[in-house]
Amino acid sequence: MERVAIVGLGLIGGSLGLALRRALPAVEVIGVARRQETADLAESLGAVSRASTTLETISDCDLVVLACPLAVTAAVLEDSKPHLAEGARVTDVGSVKASVVAHAVATLDVGRNPFLGGHPMAGKEVSGIEHAEADLFVGRAWVYTPHATAAAEPFADFLEAIQAVGAHTLNLSPGDHDRYVALVSHVPFLVSSAYLLAVGRQPDWEKASELASSGFRDVSRLAAGDSEMYAAIADANRAEVLRAWGSLRSALAEVERAIEHADGAALLASPFPATSRSHIAPWCLPPSRTARRSSAVGRPGRTRTRWLPVFVRWASRSTTVPARPPFLESACADLGRRGRPWTVATPGRPCAS
Repeated sequence: MERVAIVGLGLIGGSLGLALRRALPAVEVIGVARRQETADLAESLGAVSRASTTLETISDCDLVVLACPLAVTAAVLEDSKPHLAEGARVTDVGSVKASVVAHAVATLDVGRNPFLGGHPMAGKEVSGIEHAEADLFVGRAWVYTPHATAAAEPFADFLEAIQAVGAHTLNLSPGDHDRYVALVSHVPFLVSSAYLLAVGRQPDWEKASELASSGFRDVSRLAAGDSEMYAAIADANRAEVLRAWGSLRSALAEVERAIEHADGAALLASPFPATSRSHIAPWCLPPSRTARRSSAVGRPGRTRTRWLPVFVRWASRSTTVPARPPFLESACADLGRRGRPWTVATPGRPCAS
């Protein structure tokens, strides 16, 4: 692997460029962005050695990483095909794999240009190359999803590079990947968004908001993510998201029945057995992130994890919400109609709470 092209210089593409250039300085990293401003910023940040806005740039690369939004991955792959050198390999970083892999295999001559689906299990609530960091993948899984038994063999050096930047590789079928991420990634975002929408519509939200603290922050944090990205994900992974959502609805129904019947024993024994809590608890705060702290916010002498930005804060009786996701604006507008002004803040900006 001598020359890598990263098509799409956002958070993931930019972070991958920074990580590869730090871990493997002999590898040339080239970037392709939609806007010239992004290409220039990628160069100035050191995420790539050079960048452009044209796909012709990838013609001399032996590996091409599609790091563009999921909604345009298929189109970008088709547009990239005429510019791929013979033997150049292609991979992606999309959050859904079955549809992406199937389209890639149908589009490419995989004998000439091998394809391997990929998905780094890393990210932030904010997007854009300005938030990229070389350590983003440290301690995280990088899933690869071969469409055939030997499909990963041409990518041995790339998988070694992924380990060099601090991630660990995980081989899954495209279908298994999509089922698992629906459970641990896609549905949690939807739950967080739905919760925030529900509480924001309550007639006494203004009074309740004065009491909101760490519990509210933790539950609503994921809703600060990129709603356009998750809309594309939910569409592409609809079957698995609905399957996971059905399981959630069943669990919520169990909890509701237990509350209705004042059955505390059922609350403890059925939906939340001790064995499940002990099994899941270690994953609530990934060990690889516990050491990455920031003292920029919080009380003196205490620290808060960098990846837990406050989603809603209150100051002078005003509610500040991130600019995303836009489909929550109706809930925020409800606050304004009830006499509680709200303003738009930069998503993910640290603030005291």
